[in-house]
Amino acid sequence: MMELRQKAGELVNQTYYQGQSFLVKRAGQVMVAIIPASEYREVQRIKQESRDRFFATTDEVRQRVSKSGVSDKELQNDIDEAVAESRKA
Repeated sequence: MMELRQKAGELVNQTYYQGQSFLVKRAGQVMVAIIPASEYREVQRIKQESRDRFFATTDEVRQRVSKSGVSDKELQNDIDEAVAESRKA
């Protein structure tokens, strides 16, 4: 951390102008990453797309279930069974 304080400007310049990334450690543990803003924006875009796909899939499943006539209790039992089976494997 002391090195980060002493070289912050240099790290910012290397990140911005050269596209370099850095990991900041404290007591041997990685605490944060310094990455170019373009990479950060890309990570945020990917996360948002993933959330959007998840919710779209969830909505689709809800619509299918509501049309199927399966009760909430039956659905929950099926889910519980599937989870139990997957945990056995």
